[in-house]
Amino acid sequence: HANNTVSRRLQEGEHIGKVLRQGPLAQPEEERRLENRRSAGIEKQLTLLNSERSLLECTLMRFPSNSAGRTLAERRQKREAEERLEEIDRTLRDLRQALRQIGGAG
Repeated sequence: HANNTVSRRLQEGEHIGKVLRQGPLAQPEEERRLENRRSAGIEKQLTLLNSERSLLECTLMRFPSNSAGRTLAERRQKREAEERLEEIDRTLRDLRQALRQIGGAG
């Protein structure tokens, strides 16, 4: 049925590029384009989060491992950095999983 529609449209003088873009092959190509865009967005997020993760790790290295910090401000800074690092790790895990699912679907 789809080939009959394509043949009819070509006979009616439509340009072959337009017929193929709108024909039965259009949907998978559009899906691939969307998957590629989604993958690129996820990869950008991964890059940004990994950079932030590195900065947080450097921040945490300034604190002795056997201490919460000398002052209240240092303790708060260390705690906030550790909490943010945990949050980033969870998000990175989720993003990697999403990227694997996109890769597996295509």
